[in-house]
Amino acid sequence: MNKDLSIYLKSKHLSRLMNLLKDKYVSIGRYSGVITVTKLTKDECKDIGDLLGKTIKVGSSVRVSFKELTRKINETRFQGFTWNELFKYYFNETILTKKELINNDELSYEAIIDKMLSKYNNLDKLKDIKNKDNELSRILRLNYHKDKELFYKDLDNIFNLLSHIPNKNTNLSIYASITSNPHYLDLNTRTSNLYLKFLCYIYNEDYPNTNDKRINILIKHNIYVDSLSNYIITYNLCGNEILDIFKKNKQIFNLNLSNALNMDIIDSKEKRVYIFENPSILNSLSNTRYPIIITSGNPNLTLYKVLDKLVECGNKLYYNGDFDPEGLLIADNLKKRYKDLQLFCYNKCDYINSISNEIINKSRLNKLNKVQSKELSIVKDLLITNKKSGYQEKNIDNIKKFMN
Repeated sequence: MNKDLSIYLKSKHLSRLMNLLKDKYVSIGRYSGVITVTKLTKDECKDIGDLLGKTIKVGSSVRVSFKELTRKINETRFQGFTWNELFKYYFNETILTKKELINNDELSYEAIIDKMLSKYNNLDKLKDIKNKDNELSRILRLNYHKDKELFYKDLDNIFNLLSHIPNKNTNLSIYASITSNPHYLDLNTRTSNLYLKFLCYIYNEDYPNTNDKRINILIKHNIYVDSLSNYIITYNLCGNEILDIFKKNKQIFNLNLSNALNMDIIDSKEKRVYIFENPSILNSLSNTRYPIIITSGNPNLTLYKVLDKLVECGNKLYYNGDFDPEGLLIADNLKKRYKDLQLFCYNKCDYINSISNEIINKSRLNKLNKVQSKELSIVKDLLITNKKSGYQEKNIDNIKKFMN
């Protein structure tokens, strides 16, 4: 009966009506409610009108309820039909409601996670991830519904990586090559961010919101990001064989992250270290007896590792940089990290000596709102008032006086 009814309906101009009825069922999960068929064609008006027993105008709309249509069909030779079977024959498939689709997806979602946990059986801390209601779980479910195939591939790669966290220093790209893609864990990529979400979940750590914090978490697990190009310029440091040789020969040493991580001690004879933003400052200070570090702009991980070791050895840190919003932010951030660090030559006379003709635009000036250190307040106010940058190279005489 249901099959015969489907054949009859398919022979008429009722496809839009049937599709709207199907969508209504999928949406609310039961055979009830009302649908509206708009801008009816001549053929649709005749066939829907015959089905409902009414006259319908071409171009008009008609509202049809499941209740009305069920009653009308049961008045024909197809009495006793069921919507479930009718839909199955008409659409040549079993029609599932949204709720049923979600339940089916849930089983598939859980099955994929179970499969990965079985394949990589050393990840016990992830066994409850499918039942958790947290940010990682929500991200996983969203990824699953967006692209099931990609979700499966991501989980396979990330579980593989998590099962092989290195027990000795390993370059990031080499570690990522486990997935056959050395760029899989490049910082700020979708896959890298997802990997870090998992790593933080397993080790109960806050997700890192800056690259420095991301790099630090990776290093905690023996994974190092581009350790050769991540470097600082140093002069007159000591504490190990390499630094001692460069100090003895009064040579500048480009100290990279790999160096810093492999040096147990980084120290200075004078127990005071001067840190500057720009490399050109070294040309004017080449004869100084004091140790010097050049950041070459924003501090990187190598700088922090070196400064940490210098502080451990009892060194006093001094910093001076450019008089512009970016320079003051660098100084402010270093002061926040190293409370005993002294910011020097940040007075009115220093700014006047260093002032340039470069105008600071409004968007850059707004960055000064983040500067909090009291030692920078004078220069901060001068920058806001004058809107002109100043550069430390022009203030070299005052810097030398302070150092001596």
